[in-house]
Amino acid sequence: MARGAQEWGVRGAALLVTAFFMFHPVHVEVVSYITGQKDLLYGFFSLLALYGLAVYSSGRASGDDSGQASGSSGRIWLLVAAISYYLAFMAKAMAVATALFLPVFWIFVLRRRGEGLAGPAVFWVALNLPAFAWVLYSISTSVDLLAQLSGASLRVLLGVKVLGAHASVFLLPWPLNFGYPFNVSGNFDPNMLMGIVFLGAMAISAAIRPRSLATMGILAFFIFMLPVLQVFVRIQNALIFDRYLYMAVFGGAIVFERFMAAASMRMRPRAALLAALGVLTILASLTAAYVPKFQSDVASLRHAYVNFQGWDRPAFDYVYALIEAGELEEAERVALSERTFDRPEWVRPYFMGWIELERGRPYESLSYLELASYYAMTGGYFPFPDVPLGKAYMALGKKGKAAAALRRVIARQIQNPLEFYKAKVILKAMEAGGAGEPGSDSRDMGGEGSKKP
Repeated sequence: MARGAQEWGVRGAALLVTAFFMFHPVHVEVVSYITGQKDLLYGFFSLLALYGLAVYSSGRASGDDSGQASGSSGRIWLLVAAISYYLAFMAKAMAVATALFLPVFWIFVLRRRGEGLAGPAVFWVALNLPAFAWVLYSISTSVDLLAQLSGASLRVLLGVKVLGAHASVFLLPWPLNFGYPFNVSGNFDPNMLMGIVFLGAMAISAAIRPRSLATMGILAFFIFMLPVLQVFVRIQNALIFDRYLYMAVFGGAIVFERFMAAASMRMRPRAALLAALGVLTILASLTAAYVPKFQSDVASLRHAYVNFQGWDRPAFDYVYALIEAGELEEAERVALSERTFDRPEWVRPYFMGWIELERGRPYESLSYLELASYYAMTGGYFPFPDVPLGKAYMALGKKGKAAAALRRVIARQIQNPLEFYKAKVILKAMEAGGAGEPGSDSRDMGGEGSKKP
């Protein structure tokens, strides 16, 4: 442990970091949806890889605190680190950040003075050849990587803004949401200012105290955010999500503990500890307050709709969730009154037609859905209306028209896997001679995909 682990000692400092990481309310998103399991697994195996490397390097595996772990015990912990690292990659491609953080962790924390770089560098390269090959293969199946990299320099300003927005959410986690309105232009705004301040603080800390734990914590926050900054690979998703902060909070927790340790040198250690406990209490209270808000799609989207009025995404997703949950009266009220549904023109008739269909009135739904399908098609939007339109046609015995509508959705499956799945199920039921869509709850299959084009 670096100098300054004050009155609470090494174990107390570790406990403080762990508590901050556990209680931070941005983690509510990760545990709210089944798709968050990959974040939990990626985080668990990344931390296990770091721990295995630390044990191997510190010599604790062999009980020798004076030097590197030796013999079979040391090699076992190094193997644990390597296997955990690969499992982190298999859980989520964001483990590329773990690959970048491992050498930083070794250089800033584990490396002894005078220890050579050649051996660890060769090991790191050998470890990452299969991992990076896997990431490149995964990305290349859906992304033109060369085109993405060629435009990376143009997205630097956007990356600074994305970094600043996530740093703001980390420091002030209220109100939280599963995605945030974001200005993607290069114009200067508070998010860009926060990003510049963060990068400046990181540069100053690295220059003044390059081997301090505080510097390592700031670097950890930055490195674990790198995969989502849109600089290297443009993510086809909303730019700001709480879940993107999952491992970055680990770095923030280290900085928090170092700050409280420094504060304990300028005040009574007990007062510093009480202040730290006060911060943890606030974080835990916020977490407890947000759990019921995110207990279902309807609850979380109602929360977003109330807190981010004027942003079209939560309004669209809220009505979508209301219809799927069978709350048709509330869905109709919002669909008729929501001003953001005026543009694009297909949105309001899409919802009104879908509501009529769910009420068991397929004929009444046709005029809405056919109009919505036409507007979506001519406007170049994803054919959302064609899923309920296909169901309406099928209910009225017009199987040819139903199949044509559903195949328009299936042809664009990459843009929206959830709608593709629904269209595929309906089409399969129709081809098998079924009377309607088999009972299936698709509400938990949305994962990270945006419902609105």
